[in-house]
Amino acid sequence: MKYKLLLLLILFSQCKNTSDEKKDESDTSTIKQETEIVNTQLKLDGCYRKITGRDTMLVSFKETNGEVSGKIRFDNYEKDSSHGTVNGTIKNGVAVLWYDFFSEGMKSHVQYVFKPVENGLLWGISELDYRNDSAHLKDIESIEYPTENFLEKLDCDLIQKQLSDN
Repeated sequence: MKYKLLLLLILFSQCKNTSDEKKDESDTSTIKQETEIVNTQLKLDGCYRKITGRDTMLVSFKETNGEVSGKIRFDNYEKDSSHGTVNGTIKNGVAVLWYDFFSEGMKSHVQYVFKPVENGLLWGISELDYRNDSAHLKDIESIEYPTENFLEKLDCDLIQKQLSDN
């Protein structure tokens, strides 16, 4: 009798765990689908800012038919600042861009990704590969979007002069 009761408890717990796992998978799938829908509806046009301590990143993007152009400026407190242009495309709701910039009199190129979210952007991070004066993302599929890389959307009039200053 004890063994039958124990066997029933084990079977019941396994059935419950299996249904919970299926529920978790469907919940995750739903969230992923909802996020993808939201991302395709949000536009990249506009100006953005990220402040970390005394460092500031300013961004201005213009999106036209899946093509993106704009400017980025890094004003860093104790490191070299940089400024330049960005160009790229929208792929799966994410902007994949090349940042061509000047820093300490040298021109360089870095690949960046930005994901539109409510009231701003998330700046994606991933491992980089370096070739000559260029750095590109090793694997675009492995990009992470940490919340500390959030850029708030601003009225472009507030930062346009700063983006234009060299």
